Amino acid sequence: MGAALKAGYELASEGWVTFLPGDGQLMPSSLLTLCDEAERSGVRLVTTRYTNRTFTPLRWVLSKGLRVANVLIMGQRVHSEGMYLIERELLRSLPLTSNSFMLNLELPLRVSRLGEPVSVAWVEVRARQGGVSSAARVGRVWSTLRDLLALRVTLEKERLRGSRLGVAQLLSLLKVLLIGGVVWWAASRGLLSQALTQLKALSSL
Repeated sequence: MGAALKAGYELASEGWVTFLPGDGQLMPSSLLTLCDEAERSGVRLVTTRYTNRTFTPLRWVLSKGLRVANVLIMGQRVHSEGMYLIERELLRSLPLTSNSFMLNLELPLRVSRLGEPVSVAWVEVRARQGGVSSAARVGRVWSTLRDLLALRVTLEKERLRGSRLGVAQLLSLLKVLLIGGVVWWAASRGLLSQALTQLKALSSL
């Protein structure tokens, strides 16, 4: 997904860039909401949150789990659930590395780290019009956590390039390694698979 989006970004020729997910959950009219928010706030990046989304117990836990993992691993919170609108000049300045779903997290993280303000537009979401979600699969959960850890390592390498490793930076790296070790241990013991199986059973009740 990330590789496809980056290929599209390279071909974009207008001043602002966005995308519309192919599953039909977000209506094309949502784009107007993002444009209005960019004009109102004067920011160069507008992300989205959903006003009316309902979750099964499984999806609720996965959604909350991703947000908690993001805070623990990345050290900051990102308010973004769907598409976003970004100024092309700002987009072209970001050294985006993710080729997966993680790109949609990497982009606002990098913008925030530049000190750029980010605004949030609230949009309505509807039932999926096509395709099947893979979010609840064990492989997808593990790959998401792995990509999140890889992104943090990449960002730390960039931040430390040309600078000395201080105590704060060392502790930050140790925290990432510790979290990565715990996640790997849980996955290797089948604990992630067991947890998802139990959540799916609860969702079907």
